[in-house]
Amino acid sequence: LKWNETIGTASARQATRLQEHVENLHNKDEFSDENMEFEDKSLKSAIQKMDGANDKGKKNTKKPSSAALKVKQMKMKSKAKGDAKRTPKIEDRFFLDVVTVLEDGLATFEYYFLSKQDPIHRILQYAAKPTDSSAEAFDFLVPAEADERYRRIATTSMTLQEAEDLGILKSFGRLIIRPRIVTNSQ
Repeated sequence: LKWNETIGTASARQATRLQEHVENLHNKDEFSDENMEFEDKSLKSAIQKMDGANDKGKKNTKKPSSAALKVKQMKMKSKAKGDAKRTPKIEDRFFLDVVTVLEDGLATFEYYFLSKQDPIHRILQYAAKPTDSSAEAFDFLVPAEADERYRRIATTSMTLQEAEDLGILKSFGRLIIRPRIVTNSQ
């Protein structure tokens, strides 16, 4: 991590919290999970089907221009769901393209915003059924640089701002939520 950059952009209190958080992660096995990329063909397929249905037949083979990214951000801001009373100022909002993978393997997406100071798992209040709102019941994933790979977010109690400062999650980025797959190790 580049602490000089992080400390330069965050307040001293936030920098201290970030440093403590990273030290705690280094002391846990979770840290290696968070940096580990994995491939999941069924997840990739579900997301491709969802994206294809939303593109209305358009083929997107090249990297989007800065103007296209700006238009996407404006669209997200206008369509995002969230609690405007909790976060009245736009500059305090963290926008996400949340993909929810259902138990049947189908994927749906919705735009949401939360406060930058909200923990990552707070998104479940909006994206999950009321009976399924335990963070332990879900995997929180972000697409890796390679289109077919994903990274798991092991620590969902950190704030969205901390996650962005650590390079785990980006505002206007995609967050994938799916029911946790339980394997029997017998």
